[in-house]
Amino acid sequence: MNDFYEKYIKYKKKYLKLKKIIGGRGGTPRIREFITWNVAHECMFGPKHNCRACRNVGPGNNTICQNNLIGVFNKLEHRPHFVAIQEGNQNLSSRIISKLNSKYSGHVWNSLIYNSTGVVTAILIYDSTRLKSLNTFAGNCDGKSGRPFVGALFEERSITNSDGSKPKLTVVSIHGPHGHGSERYTHRSSPKAILQQIVNSFATALGRSSNDTNNRNLFFENPCFIMGDFNQEFNSLYLHSPFNNLIHVNNNINTCCSMPKSNWPDTRNLKYDNIVFRQHRGGGPGKTVVLKEFGTFKNVSKSSGSSYTSYNLPENSQGRFRYSRWTSDHLPLAARFEIS
Repeated sequence: MNDFYEKYIKYKKKYLKLKKIIGGRGGTPRIREFITWNVAHECMFGPKHNCRACRNVGPGNNTICQNNLIGVFNKLEHRPHFVAIQEGNQNLSSRIISKLNSKYSGHVWNSLIYNSTGVVTAILIYDSTRLKSLNTFAGNCDGKSGRPFVGALFEERSITNSDGSKPKLTVVSIHGPHGHGSERYTHRSSPKAILQQIVNSFATALGRSSNDTNNRNLFFENPCFIMGDFNQEFNSLYLHSPFNNLIHVNNNINTCCSMPKSNWPDTRNLKYDNIVFRQHRGGGPGKTVVLKEFGTFKNVSKSSGSSYTSYNLPENSQGRFRYSRWTSDHLPLAARFEIS
């Protein structure tokens, strides 16, 4: 009995030593799935304006486009951890959550919603079975209504680092303002760059607001993801200083903008929808984020005749008339990341 116990202690020490070494080089590897979609409020709650073709089918203000969108979430290939919705509302958020809850038994989704105007909101839906919201924050880009962001610092519920701590990550849903020049996101001085506005709001929510540099360092302590409709194309992989440690996912899918109508050609020619994240930081748990896959619906044709990269989202022709034509003027983006 004593020999058995001594062997147990011996191998336990070896295991704990190895675990410490592995933990010092990175965190527990985990896959996290993201989806972002500007759903076009006039398509969801119409028929209105340029989306009159998306007629009501009931009950209430539900439209063909809204029902198609809910159908998308019923046909996902991988369970999402985060869903960013722009231009939705509480009812749409509830329908998406209800569909996810029924599709993936044992998981429960929750949402953060910031109402900027009556029709423009920023929504962040998250798997609350896997993730706990610690500090939430929200606001309007440049202080202007109709261009909201909402986010939170999240803690993993079921994963523990080697030092006993729980991994954390920050996720933001944004609907950025129209305009020209990516400098408004990164290095504008007056008003402050939009990413700096988000960072400062985050630091205030944590009760640790300081100068802009310190706030950025605080924001970058954990894996961070900002996703949504930026209304801006990022022409270089890395963003400009002082946010040049951030890279963007979408550099080849034209996601905007083509309203539903059966006799319209698809006129999307702008890469406005994106996910921005930090790939590498210093050593320690959870310091590396690797993009594994990303894409939109399967078989969405480019003007050249070939198809865009697809991931997680269903076959385009499965929706009533086609998902790419009868949901929103924007295409959704889905991405898979490994955090380690």
